[in-house]
Amino acid sequence: MFHIVGITPEAPSVEVASGGGVPRRRITVHRSDLARAWRELDSSPEEAVQLISLGNPHFSITECQRLAELCSGREKCPDTEVVVTMGRHINEQANEAGYLAILRDFGATLITDTCWCMLGEPVIPEKTSTLMTNSGKYAHYAPGLVGRRVRFGSLADCVEVACTGRRETKLPTWLS
Repeated sequence: MFHIVGITPEAPSVEVASGGGVPRRRITVHRSDLARAWRELDSSPEEAVQLISLGNPHFSITECQRLAELCSGREKCPDTEVVVTMGRHINEQANEAGYLAILRDFGATLITDTCWCMLGEPVIPEKTSTLMTNSGKYAHYAPGLVGRRVRFGSLADCVEVACTGRRETKLPTWLS
């Protein structure tokens, strides 16, 4: 694991992230490194996406809120499934907050107390050749775990693809 100073909540500064000590290692990451990594994670040559896989391993309450905001008043493509995994306590909180009703209206399937490394068919529909996720970890492991190609993007990207059923191959604007 690692900390990104100013990004990771536990790392507001180098001193805090390293517990007051001297960091053991510093790595400089260039835009070209990020672009290469993005292409590795967004590896499917297909534009059609049959499954949006979220919650790898579990969605947080903040993610539930943001997903509900992004899905509110929209319709998903009938050819694209949306499946979200979360712990039962988050599920209860999200239900009380009204987020789950919005997600169900959108057409999402909600699964509690398991993660994607344990899921295969029928949760991943047999017809799925390409899935999309916002999880770098799952984008890396999914091809080997479930034998499907992967598209990678932000949560907002995932919702857009859920609505259109398609994802063109391109780097995000911040990497272009």
